[in-house]
Amino acid sequence: MRNMKGAITGAAMLVLAVIVPVKAGATASAGEIAHMHWDEANISTLRSLDRDSIQKFVNSPEAYGITPDEGPLSDILPTDVIQFAWADFAGNGKYALVVVEGDAGAVISIFQQSAVGKMDEQRIELEGYGHEGQLKDAIRELNGDGKKELLVNSGFGAGPSMAETPLTQWPMVYRLENGKLVEASREFPSFYDKQVLPPLEAKIAALEKTLDSEAGAKAAGEAVIKEYSPSQPDIDSHTSPEQEKAVRDSEQLALQQSLRIHILHVLGRKPTAKEEKEALEWLDSPDYWVRKYAEPALEEM
Repeated sequence: MRNMKGAITGAAMLVLAVIVPVKAGATASAGEIAHMHWDEANISTLRSLDRDSIQKFVNSPEAYGITPDEGPLSDILPTDVIQFAWADFAGNGKYALVVVEGDAGAVISIFQQSAVGKMDEQRIELEGYGHEGQLKDAIRELNGDGKKELLVNSGFGAGPSMAETPLTQWPMVYRLENGKLVEASREFPSFYDKQVLPPLEAKIAALEKTLDSEAGAKAAGEAVIKEYSPSQPDIDSHTSPEQEKAVRDSEQLALQQSLRIHILHVLGRKPTAKEEKEALEWLDSPDYWVRKYAEPALEEM
């Protein structure tokens, strides 16, 4: 059942968006979808299905391998399909249905057909977070083996409020293993080296350059924070706009550097000696948020 099978939890966000055209989409009943072969021969038809048809399927007994005469899904609350797509995760011409559903796309369900009319479902819980983006950026072939992987953006960094949490994201890679999608980011170092780390490092370098020109304003802003320590004030009411910006840039730099260290840790690598030194220096900062971002980095070093 949906609330029992293959849950994967984590403060993550999926980069997905509907690319199936709803206006021109074909309609089908839940039973028709369940008993259609989810394979290369039918992929054009499957991709033409509209959102309403997919939503009826997801909320039907057929989606969970239950025939209507076996009873309704009494323990399942109806859900809204936010986004959906078809993906060949096994590279064998058989397709899985990926559905982003729930409040703000907080759940990803992956439906696979073990046989015609028989379904297996896996859920990835996003703990209340969702994120819109392009499907082509979320379901991709990363290593040339003909199998698709699923990129799920994991939230990183806690902000002052839930509305500001997470502060940034980084993509985790899920691949198919024994019929289930499993997190396997470490197995795709080339993806991170070519597509994830370079823009992150460019952002870090730009922040470092900016902060070089803001050294005086940063020092003055931190002096104000230190004056009110240990209770850090809302600095925009106690500092000039220049001082506030410098302090925020400093916090953002610590966040991005901490994220880079985290990704290196996921890949089984160590940060540079310079990065280790900087992370240790964060602990002496009067800024609560800089110290906060240092904690996961130091734990992983």
